[in-house]
Amino acid sequence: MNRRINKKSFMYSVISVALIFLVVNLVLIETEFSKNSFEPRRTKLLGDQIHRFELNVEKDLEKSVDVVARRAIVSVIDYSINGEHSIDNATLALKELMMNGTVNGEPMFLLENNTLNFWSQKIDNLGKKMGFDSKLNYTGIEIKLVDSFDLAFIVNSTIKITDELTNSSQTRNVSTTVVVPLDGFEDPLYPMNSFGRLRKLISPSPYLTYTSKIANSSQIQGSIRGTTIIVPSNNLTEIQNINSKITKILIVPDASLINDSLLNQFKGFISETSFSTTSTAAYMLGVKNATKIIPNNTALVIDEETETLWNLNNFDNLITNNYYVESTRGPSFLDRIEGRLYNTREYGLASMVNLVEFENAYIIINDTRSIIDYEYFNETGPVGKQVRGSYYEWLRVSNNLDGNVTQTQKYGVEELV
Repeated sequence: MNRRINKKSFMYSVISVALIFLVVNLVLIETEFSKNSFEPRRTKLLGDQIHRFELNVEKDLEKSVDVVARRAIVSVIDYSINGEHSIDNATLALKELMMNGTVNGEPMFLLENNTLNFWSQKIDNLGKKMGFDSKLNYTGIEIKLVDSFDLAFIVNSTIKITDELTNSSQTRNVSTTVVVPLDGFEDPLYPMNSFGRLRKLISPSPYLTYTSKIANSSQIQGSIRGTTIIVPSNNLTEIQNINSKITKILIVPDASLINDSLLNQFKGFISETSFSTTSTAAYMLGVKNATKIIPNNTALVIDEETETLWNLNNFDNLITNNYYVESTRGPSFLDRIEGRLYNTREYGLASMVNLVEFENAYIIINDTRSIIDYEYFNETGPVGKQVRGSYYEWLRVSNNLDGNVTQTQKYGVEELV
């Protein structure tokens, strides 16, 4: 009995020793494996960490270039419109502002602690906190117009990140492109040419065309501008109850059913039917589907010379809303910073000068010159032709070329001058 117990105890002991030996061997193997695999795993982890840091720097660089570029634009405009300063090269001035926050060595407060150099120092300091020696170097800045209303900033840089423990490093070349819309930035030409009294913000015109012909008629009398009011039923009571008739162009199916004394109360009228009339108001007769094709409550122009009903609202809105249009001859945004009245780059701009604003600012005006800005600001600018039917009676446009077309053709008013 005791022998059996001792035999069993021996067997258990053998098994225990075997298990302990196996565990010890496994521990030794794991220890050796860990020793051999630690460095590759650490290297991979470090590589991933550096890679993530590089990607974050690249993303932040795009945001930084956008902020710095916008501040540089505002600063170079402020500098250029100061009567004591001038900018000979807008591109170089913008680069200096972006890197150093200065123009011709003069600090600009908007760029204080907002330059690319300042931002690269922040990145270097951030890298040190993470155990890296990071260096962000700028290798070049290119500034160019994408079109008349967009300015591109292309910043080339090199990011080098070194692990201080292993002395391993990674280098990445980055090209960052940011396009800044010029919509909302100030046009330097206006303060430059108004003793600093007038300001104008760049606002691209939403229009592809500026005038349109609505209808034609050989039975036409007079040339007037008025607001349309359509009465498709020809209802006399409704017509009699119209307010401010003297400002309206009445549009009806058959004006022959309305007596002349009532028609004469309107600035003009348009009828789908043709008939003889002794009315003294301006009119167009025999305009087919007039009540359907003519827009209601819209300022339109009856022009006897061209026998046409015109819509000039887009054209007039160029002044009303201070819109800018693309131009071949007009100075580009960068040219305007340099005070030029002509285009030395590929993409030019043009706007129309509001003479009333100049008069209100006590500036002597020239009411015979073309109001295209770069022509008007030129002391020897061309004489302009008055545009019939425009809301602005003083509006004049030259017949000079802008590209392959004249100014009057460009704005669609060649038949109205």
